[in-house]
Amino acid sequence: MGHAQGPNIPHGTLSDYIWGLIWSVILTAIAFGVVMTGSFDKITTIVILLVSAVTQIFVQLFYFLHMKRTPDQSWNIITGLFTIVQVLILFVGTLWVMYHLYINMQIGY
Repeated sequence: MGHAQGPNIPHGTLSDYIWGLIWSVILTAIAFGVVMTGSFDKITTIVILLVSAVTQIFVQLFYFLHMKRTPDQSWNIITGLFTIVQVLILFVGTLWVMYHLYINMQIGY
């Protein structure tokens, strides 16, 4: 059993994969360099890491998962957005619950 091949299955070119690799290495090197040199203050380092991480996500989606803005990819984009919303709800809900647990544990001390 092999992979399904057909006209509607998007595949990247070698050039796409090479550009994706180059961008991934550059973004990883930026994040590594910022942390290892320690030349920025804490807030600037965090901002650079977050921007680098989000950019890395888009590079991975575009070059390796081939999630481009074409009609063929609309369901992939919709399910990707749905997954992002679910993760955000889980993350924000967890922070909210933990914050209220912390506040409620402080009462009486």
